[in-house]
Amino acid sequence: MLINLTIDGREISVENGTSIMEAARLNDIYIPGFCFHPKLDSFGACRVCIVHVTERGRTKDKFACAQPVSEGMEVETKSEKINKYVKSVTEYLLVHHPLDCPVCDKSGECELQDVTFKFGLSKNRMSSCRRNEPSIKDNPVLEFNHNRCILCGRCTRICEEVQGIAAIDFQKRGFNTIVGPFLGKALDCEFCGQCLSVCPVGAIQDRVFNFNARPWELKKTQTTCTYCSVGCTLYLNEKDQKVLRITSEDEVGVNNGNLCSKGRFGFEFIHSGERVTQPMIKKDGKLVPSTWDEALGLVSSKLKDVMKSKGPDAIGGIGSEKATNEENYIFQKFFRAVIGTNNIDNMANMHAPYLNDLILEACDNGIISESYDDISNSDLIFIIGSDVKDELPVAGNIIRKAIKKNKSSLIIANSRRVEFRSVATKDKRIVYSYGREIDLLNAVVKYLLDENLVDAANVSNNVDEFNNFKESLDSLDLDNLLNKVNISKQDLANICDSLTKSKNKSLFIGKDLINGGNGNGNIRAILNLAYTLKYGLAKDNDEVGYVKITFPREHNNSQGVNDMGVIPSCLPGYQNLNDPQTKEKIEKVWSGNNGTNYCISDKTSRDKNIIELAVKGDINLLYIMGDNPLLSYSDGLEVREAINNLDFLIVQDSFLTETAFMADVVLPAVTFAEKEGSFTNINRAVQKVNKSIESVESSKDDSSIIVELAKNMGHNIGFDNIDSLMDEINEVCPSYSGVNYKTLSEETLVYTSNVNNKVSPTFSFNESLESSEKEKENYPFALATGNVMYHLGTYSNKSRVLKEILTDCLAEINPLDAKEYNIKNNEVIEVVSSNGELRLKAKITNRSSRGVIFIPTNVNDVPVNLLTTKNGIGRVKILKVIS
Repeated sequence: MLINLTIDGREISVENGTSIMEAARLNDIYIPGFCFHPKLDSFGACRVCIVHVTERGRTKDKFACAQPVSEGMEVETKSEKINKYVKSVTEYLLVHHPLDCPVCDKSGECELQDVTFKFGLSKNRMSSCRRNEPSIKDNPVLEFNHNRCILCGRCTRICEEVQGIAAIDFQKRGFNTIVGPFLGKALDCEFCGQCLSVCPVGAIQDRVFNFNARPWELKKTQTTCTYCSVGCTLYLNEKDQKVLRITSEDEVGVNNGNLCSKGRFGFEFIHSGERVTQPMIKKDGKLVPSTWDEALGLVSSKLKDVMKSKGPDAIGGIGSEKATNEENYIFQKFFRAVIGTNNIDNMANMHAPYLNDLILEACDNGIISESYDDISNSDLIFIIGSDVKDELPVAGNIIRKAIKKNKSSLIIANSRRVEFRSVATKDKRIVYSYGREIDLLNAVVKYLLDENLVDAANVSNNVDEFNNFKESLDSLDLDNLLNKVNISKQDLANICDSLTKSKNKSLFIGKDLINGGNGNGNIRAILNLAYTLKYGLAKDNDEVGYVKITFPREHNNSQGVNDMGVIPSCLPGYQNLNDPQTKEKIEKVWSGNNGTNYCISDKTSRDKNIIELAVKGDINLLYIMGDNPLLSYSDGLEVREAINNLDFLIVQDSFLTETAFMADVVLPAVTFAEKEGSFTNINRAVQKVNKSIESVESSKDDSSIIVELAKNMGHNIGFDNIDSLMDEINEVCPSYSGVNYKTLSEETLVYTSNVNNKVSPTFSFNESLESSEKEKENYPFALATGNVMYHLGTYSNKSRVLKEILTDCLAEINPLDAKEYNIKNNEVIEVVSSNGELRLKAKITNRSSRGVIFIPTNVNDVPVNLLTTKNGIGRVKILKVIS
């Protein structure tokens, strides 16, 4: 409902419930306010937002941030009385606030400074009464200067309302009031920097930035974060070709200005002294610096030799989940057009080769989340197998916003007691047995059908294989199923009650559901539930609300690398590799006016991935662009065997990773700050990546390296500029048609249906796989792995601050298991699987259930994949190490 009012004589219309302050801000009308922030609830602490309000013929002074609009309201923001009042309040603040602007890194973007100048306060009528306390530097990220604090409460509120942490609050009373952790303890939080981003003065300072420039000296470049798949918009702040800090802007990007610790502080890798800045060639067993001509000449020579002696299919390529869409597109084009092979893949596809097809099925049938608005508008958010706080921190902010906005219900089901704080009044937490996701989801659907909570006839009319699926469910004993899952029937009833009584439902699933031997069955079980809810709750064949699934993607471009066709079985846009018309169309585009008729091979090994082919000896030369499979591939022993089995290895990366150290040639690639292009996020939104600085030394962007390599081999697969490359992607990849850089300042959704043939919804019955009794006896612990908040691969491990925040990779063990094994916190233990062993410190925590040990991935080069295999539920035993 729109409310009509006037502000300073301007007629405006805003939604009912909007405050005067927000109404003015939405219409570019300035009202000062230190405690107000559009993300936060009204606080009314600073008292500078006073306005004259006339309602029903009566005029009163009101605080704009706390007063909702009403029909016919007249608001005056400027008068002699208002100016006098604001000046007086500001003078009171300046009584306590030090006038140290010349040495404050907030100078130039300080809101108190702005108000002081705007209202012409050149001197204060009152005597100063200021603090003289030392600043607090008890962490590597933030510095607290209590002397500058104006007690606006923004930092405490964003920490609680948006971040869900409440790590800081008002301490003490009266003149002695300060903001900080409880009882003056050291700051213990997520180090997201949200408090820093909203502080209107210099009370919270960025220790990473460390006062290295004035704000007006910095050039800001809007781009997209290079870490997780949320796709946060951020601004690289650069001076003299060096990125000095990262900032964000409210209401910009899918993240609405929110950033996590990695996004805000994990940028130091850009200028790391460990960067590879010139080509390297292995000579006498050591990598030594080389020139581009020598390195590319050697690589092209080796490629030609293998193509001639063993054929193009003896060459394989691994693309990058962190490279741009454009770079991945050129990579697959090089392999298909120049080399003549489909032996290309990426880690996301190798970990879960079924996921692309299942995502496309979800697209075809309208149950995939198309933007974060689907979450923001949901009445129920069901998080299954995801530790959102650690895996996708800003997605957690989006979920909290939905709960706050819609009073949404929340269900979190996980095999671990994951932490997620929110203001949800209907909050159900379910801890199930590790590896039993399929059984849990089967139990939910069975209960919905058995209790007639859904219209089974309508489900049957709309989804294939319903009768066979229901027969399989009917054969299951619910009590036995619940015993396996280790939840009560009341827990199950509560889940189903929430699912059926909510209108708009978002199912948010995590990595736990896609990895391992249960992955395909887990995703099918999620689709079963979504179809049951979508059609089973429909009335008169009309949907009641929506059911949307957010599928897990790990890295910033895990979606885009697959979209661009860096997979062996599909062309860009998941087009059929064996369709003659599709191949002819793409071959024509690639051939163009180059005088070369490119022919796409139809040969592909569908039963083995690149690593398995190398182990078998079918691939002799491997080209890896922007990945580190020695750590990221699921089977650590197999990938080491594969690489040792190669005749020649080429690695293109920004750092000498574990894999790069084993390479015969290393080609130096730039980081996201040094290139243009696009990333595609978890919701298939294509977002722009913009260049902020020039390439560091001799490094080049991945696409330029591949184009130069192709020229060395006598082929021109290049492009005039980045825009023309996107034009080619538009032409070749139908799902990206219409995407261009002019429109990428806003979220642009790519595909919502299968570009080949629409896939009908269908039920598929699966059951959880489990280890044998003998394996459980030899290896009594289930091994759970996942990401932690501060690390996500090479980049975070090359960022000093993130390494200081989290120094050790810890194995999490339940207190009862620790007691049984006589293990204490921080003691070194040896974790052993049938594949290998690791030594690391123990962390005793109730987050892990009995019989489960959790070890983070992507932390400080700890090769957790030495303990795991590609399939099945990983199992380990623990040995205590006595030093």
